[in-house]
Amino acid sequence: MIEVSVIISFRGDPATLLWTLDGFAQQHLPADVALEVRVGGDGCSPPAFKIPAENSCARIRFSLLPLPRSGAAVARNLLLDGINSDVLIFANHDTRPDREFVSTHVRRLLSLPPGSMVLGSSPYEATPDKTVFDVLKEDSPMIFFYDRLKANQLYDYRYAWTLNLSIRQSDFKRAGDFSSALRPYGYE
Repeated sequence: MIEVSVIISFRGDPATLLWTLDGFAQQHLPADVALEVRVGGDGCSPPAFKIPAENSCARIRFSLLPLPRSGAAVARNLLLDGINSDVLIFANHDTRPDREFVSTHVRRLLSLPPGSMVLGSSPYEATPDKTVFDVLKEDSPMIFFYDRLKANQLYDYRYAWTLNLSIRQSDFKRAGDFSSALRPYGYE
């Protein structure tokens, strides 16, 4: 069984988080994948969430934990403490994954050699009301510049936001934890 952990640091609107979690509850997982979605409330308690019966899958678990206010990086480190997964996926609390989000990440990451990570391979459900940010993200390279990325080249921090990033946990442990140097200035 391939163990996958989705890591989400949360500080914001509980209704938006519930909308995101419902998207994870509806994942179409390959038969050999088990999923745990771990949410850490950065200085707050995440709202209670129960998988709707029609979406119930024994291979999907949710852990929602209140954490001390310390910023997104420290919250993610705390969420990673004590887990032993094959694949880590970092997601945000305000984006709803489509049903293939996890399987897309797992399939792509495991097709690559150890030491690789996947960034930007994340199908998301379209939202009915687009914000200015949604339009910029979809229609221009203004924010993410992913259309200019080339394989096997190094890029600076702008390209490694933790939204839609997956990595083998063994590679993440070798690289070290998230740096807490940019303590809570906000959430990306």
